[in-house]
Amino acid sequence: MFEKITIQLLNESYEESGGTLQCLPLSRALLDAFEQLGMPATPLVIRGVVFGKQEDPTIFQKVGVQQLVTTAINGPHADGWIDLDITDGGERKKVRLHYRTIGQPHDGEPGDKTLGNYDVEGNWLGHLAVVADGVLIDPSIGQLNDDRFKISFDPPALTAPASDAFRAGHEPLVFVIDGMLVAFFAYPEERTFEQSRSWTNAEFMAQLKAIGERTAAPFEGKESSDLHASE
Repeated sequence: MFEKITIQLLNESYEESGGTLQCLPLSRALLDAFEQLGMPATPLVIRGVVFGKQEDPTIFQKVGVQQLVTTAINGPHADGWIDLDITDGGERKKVRLHYRTIGQPHDGEPGDKTLGNYDVEGNWLGHLAVVADGVLIDPSIGQLNDDRFKISFDPPALTAPASDAFRAGHEPLVFVIDGMLVAFFAYPEERTFEQSRSWTNAEFMAQLKAIGERTAAPFEGKESSDLHASE
């Protein structure tokens, strides 16, 4: 599901970004790539949480996904863990589940934490992804990668089918990938990302457009199904 074009984007942007994964410029360049290909794509503001990799991913269901996500999102820290006592196979045991949130500032951080605001350092308080052909593409989820939290996206991007209800902000997008639990919430009416340098600075926008054009070049003239193929 758009893995090839997403990886191409990361490769084409590497030199300019120094490998830094930032949602606003990468999403802007990806939108430019889809425009170059004549394919509809839209930006989507999200916030979410990722629980670290588990050898037995069914642990998330045993604990209760909704409980985990709610506890993490409402917790006092963006990076943390949840200690639980669970029964597994008739055996009682303690489990520590590490998590990191994205686009979700927490208590103890300065400034207004309202979605779409900018913090005291000028950072936008949200996370931006792209939706194309019913697929959510997050080209910068790898910024959460951290061995301490057992989070590792390789490549450092993510694609997933996104229902109409999720895109409309009516229900979360929840799934397990490579042993990690991911939960996203969408905010389709939030547009303050358009105040960022990626949308307002002409020179930077031109750089991102060039990245988008280079990203699109290998896929010119190909069918949509070719873009969805991962191999």
